[in-house]
Amino acid sequence: PQISNEVYTLNSSLTDLQDRSTLSQVQADVTELDSALSHLLGLLESARDKGFVYQKDLDEETYRIMDQWQPIRENVLRTIPQQAASLQNSLAPLSGQVSRLNSVMGNPTAAQPLLSNTYSQVNTLLGSVNEVEGSLRSSYSQIGSQASQLTARLNSVHWALNMLSESKLKLESNEKLVMAVQARWDQEGDDDPEGLLYLSNKRLVFERKEKVATKKILFF
Repeated sequence: PQISNEVYTLNSSLTDLQDRSTLSQVQADVTELDSALSHLLGLLESARDKGFVYQKDLDEETYRIMDQWQPIRENVLRTIPQQAASLQNSLAPLSGQVSRLNSVMGNPTAAQPLLSNTYSQVNTLLGSVNEVEGSLRSSYSQIGSQASQLTARLNSVHWALNMLSESKLKLESNEKLVMAVQARWDQEGDDDPEGLLYLSNKRLVFERKEKVATKKILFF
């Protein structure tokens, strides 16, 4: 039973090593970050097209990280096949080791040292994979973090623009929306009206949003 459990653990680690040694997850990260930056740019352009003129740093920051991403992206894509090939070459000797281990599995005494040695080699190679993945990811982690922050800000802008489009509030000539937030009008008592607070370059407007409760009546 002990040998069986150790073989199961070894097989699991070996499968993980074979999968990760291709650096496919780093490749997936690059594709995902490409999509995230494209989405970010789309949100920015859409907000400007809808007439949102504030938070000019959004433009500067978006184009800055996109410019930074291009050389980093090229370097990562160039490095992935090189490092993956090196890792794959390091895995090659394990094939013979596993074959020898399989041939003596019926003899626990002979299998135990081979099992320990193979497991040690697999762990060493997993450490190498971790180092390569960590090095590549560190080169673009800040880009991903900044993209997420800018996307969150632009999502808030689009939410405010959507709320305004559904509102009875109509902007005047040369009036521009700055931001909108959910709000409650603080009054005495428990029935404080809830709604949206709009800030423009000309006004601060609270629009009440009534919540209508639907009565449920049971008929016999």
